[in-house]
Amino acid sequence: MLEHYVEFNEPGVLLPESSSHSVKDRIPAHLGKLPENTYALHYYDREKVKKGNETLTGKAKKKSPRIVFGVVKTLEDIGKERGTNNPLYRNIEWEKTKKGILCNMGNWQPLLKDDIVIPTHKDLKTLTSAI
Repeated sequence: MLEHYVEFNEPGVLLPESSSHSVKDRIPAHLGKLPENTYALHYYDREKVKKGNETLTGKAKKKSPRIVFGVVKTLEDIGKERGTNNPLYRNIEWEKTKKGILCNMGNWQPLLKDDIVIPTHKDLKTLTSAI
């Protein structure tokens, strides 16, 4: 049996923290209330197989694009706002896209090729197709 999951990403003290939950489908508009500090999420699937009294769970597969809550900033924007000698500027300079995301929680993430960037949690309601 195939099960769908969503993983929520939240800022942590030193590293990001995440939590995963089983969901009925992979349609973002159906998620409802998110953990308060969520800056990104993605979906994945796992196969579950019953073997006697045991349930075996497979590895995560079919990972969706990441949905990030925030605003995309170009390398030029970051340079104007923070200067070109800033560590953030230098980190984004190494990224292929040359863009970063100022997340709704105030943290920064590199813009990855398949990312879906929306301003707020409320905007999930606009994503009505399965991903």
